[in-house]
Amino acid sequence: MSVLTAFKFNFNIALKRTGKWQLRHGA
Repeated sequence: MSVLTAFKFNFNIALKRTGKWQLRHGA
C-alpha cells in the first residue's frame, strides 16, 4: 500500500468517525 493510499484510507475513516460523532451529538 502506498503512502498516499494509506493517507486517503485513514482520512476516510476519520471522516466517518467524525460524521457519526456529529450525528450522535446532534451537531
